Amino acid sequence: DKDDDIETLKQQIKQFEDDAMQKQSLLNMAQTQQQEMEATIGEKHSVINRLEAELETVSQQFADLKLQYSSLQDDHQILSDVQETLEYQKRELDEKIDENNKDMQKLQEKINALNE
Repeated sequence: DKDDDIETLKQQIKQFEDDAMQKQSLLNMAQTQQQEMEATIGEKHSVINRLEAELETVSQQFADLKLQYSSLQDDHQILSDVQETLEYQKRELDEKIDENNKDMQKLQEKINALNE
């Protein structure tokens, strides 16, 4: 009877050892997977940080381009205003030239009349 109890205890111990080895194996696999996941997360975190930095750079470049565009619009408006002013001045000068030419023609006619 004692031998049967001893044999039963030996089998139970063997079963516990097998279970413990299986659990240790599963624990080792879980630790390995955890380390792999942590490495993957670290890599992805690094990629995210790099992308965030690139986004910041692109955002700054975009803001700079918006400022340049705004400045170009201002410059364009100034140049348009200058062009309008110059065109107005040219029309005024053309009118004055026409008036002066008419006056000169009248004077020339008077000179010609006096010479006759």
